[in-house]
Amino acid sequence: LAGFKISGHACGCSGPLAMLATFVSPWFLAGYCLLPSIFWSSRCLGRHSAAQLLTGAALPVLAMVLCRVAFL
Repeated sequence: LAGFKISGHACGCSGPLAMLATFVSPWFLAGYCLLPSIFWSSRCLGRHSAAQLLTGAALPVLAMVLCRVAFL
């Protein structure tokens, strides 16, 4: 896994949206419409692979789910 750079921009978009959708309103899930533009930009600039972008988007959601399950 050396050299595997998880996308911080995908993580920074996905995490807050997941938290807002969970604790405020499911309407915040509409914010995930922003992710394709982040993915497109990172791919065009050659910054990240698709796997790095998907991992960056999924990791904060997984962490939130695990924390939520641990505290129930």
